[in-house]
Amino acid sequence: ARAELRDVPVEIRNIGTVEAYRTAEIKARVGGQITKVHFAEGQDVEADQPLFDLDRRPFEAALAQAEANLHRQQAELARDRASLEKADADVLRYRSLRASNTISDEIFQEYVLRQKTLAATVQAGQAAVEAAQAAVHSAQLMLEYAQVRAPFAGRTGDLLVDEGNLVKADDAKALLVITQIEPIYVRFMAAEKYLGEIRAQAAKGPLSVRVLPPANRPAVEGKLTFIDNMVDRATGTIALKATFDNHHRELWPGEFVEAVLTLDVIRNAVVVPAEAVQIGQQGTYVFVVDDQQKAQMKSVAVRLNVGNDAVIAEGLSGGETVVVDGHMRLTPGAPVVIRQPNGSAASSSPPGRSAAEPSDRPPASDR
Repeated sequence: ARAELRDVPVEIRNIGTVEAYRTAEIKARVGGQITKVHFAEGQDVEADQPLFDLDRRPFEAALAQAEANLHRQQAELARDRASLEKADADVLRYRSLRASNTISDEIFQEYVLRQKTLAATVQAGQAAVEAAQAAVHSAQLMLEYAQVRAPFAGRTGDLLVDEGNLVKADDAKALLVITQIEPIYVRFMAAEKYLGEIRAQAAKGPLSVRVLPPANRPAVEGKLTFIDNMVDRATGTIALKATFDNHHRELWPGEFVEAVLTLDVIRNAVVVPAEAVQIGQQGTYVFVVDDQQKAQMKSVAVRLNVGNDAVIAEGLSGGETVVVDGHMRLTPGAPVVIRQPNGSAASSSPPGRSAAEPSDRPPASDR
């Protein structure tokens, strides 16, 4: 086989699970009877879109009562303020009369006491008005909560209650579950030994993640957006998440997919089939076919294995033909035959993954 020069991605592969970007159990904040359902099961909904209507009449009555009480408190406060203004004027006038001894101190103190009493009444009235305003605001909220709305854009699931049912406020049973699937997450694990490299590469910029959905659906590209804050001691792995736009709904919550995290790309790497690399007493080596169709041993250093290929760091420059089969019968200087993928022999190595293997002929010196 030919030692090729090509760009090699450094990847981590594992099985991942598709997760919704957000999930919400929709519950009623107030109790009442459902009078209308605004959506169909499995429908896409927008943020703040109405989902359910509850019977509004009890909440409208409560709001009307709260508003009436507010008006009464405001009227009483206005009356008390008018009385206080008159009391202030009386005290001011009788203070000058007391200074000239026109009236007794006892009479003057009666006006002062009335002024203080009215001031306290106004203060209490102001507090009563504020409490009534709060009651109106609370009643308005209750009326608003009588219509249940979507907290975010997403897709509805099963309708768990039907029109006409009575529901309780914050009941344990949800009315509906909404999931946001644009964007969407894929959660997968990586071995602890890769954590340092993942963090180092992520610090340089967003890392690409490719997922391969089942049923031979097209691959989907996304970005790594989450590295967990601790390693799982039980499994020796770190949890990762990638985010995908998912505009065309290529991914669906709960699916199992193959996640491929690209850490780096080795440019112009020398690549040979992994079966060409051997390990002996002298270290790692390959057999290279020279121009006389003979095998020559060459020491190499392997940077990493990618699938069925080995990336060579030292020892080869690219373009050499390496032996991929029959190493047990091979010695330095032995003749080799280069075979095409269809099994036919060739005098030289053409492009492609042709195989080099020992020749069955003995060396010329032995004939």
